[in-house]
Amino acid sequence: MLQLLNELDKNIVIYIHNNIQIHSLNSPMAFITKISDYGFIWMILICILMASKKYRKIGYIVAFSFLLSRIEVHAIKELVKRPRPFIEITYLNIYISKPTSSSFPSGHAISSFATIGVLVNMISNKCYKLILIFTAFLISISRLYLMVHYPSDLIVGILLGLLSSRITLRVFKI
Repeated sequence: MLQLLNELDKNIVIYIHNNIQIHSLNSPMAFITKISDYGFIWMILICILMASKKYRKIGYIVAFSFLLSRIEVHAIKELVKRPRPFIEITYLNIYISKPTSSSFPSGHAISSFATIGVLVNMISNKCYKLILIFTAFLISISRLYLMVHYPSDLIVGILLGLLSSRITLRVFKI
């Protein structure tokens, strides 16, 4: 079963490399990935929330979910140690610095969805919710587009991020 999933992952990555990557998207996708390295965009958002008296509590709750997701991702990466696509498929074009950590799960996906999973449950503005969800998906997709993750890395990262947000919401009884 795992071998079948690995082959499917590789075939999807190769398909994207051969048919979907286009020069005009390389720089925007690299930028999207860069601003979310180490959860940078989410840490800035957390700081903004914490700096506001009105949103400070939300900031602390989001920070809890974000930190929980970082602990999860580092533990799982250390256990699984899955090589990145560009290591296993050596001819792939990489448009960013090659990450040195393991591929599974996607840290970008887990931190994005851990953060937005809390926020969309705590804010009422539908437009902001859609922007957050779109941003989290775009960050995740950029990792696949840039050949640094397999599809299953993203799917599991998204699910673990949502799990982190659910745990956080229960801990804080929200």
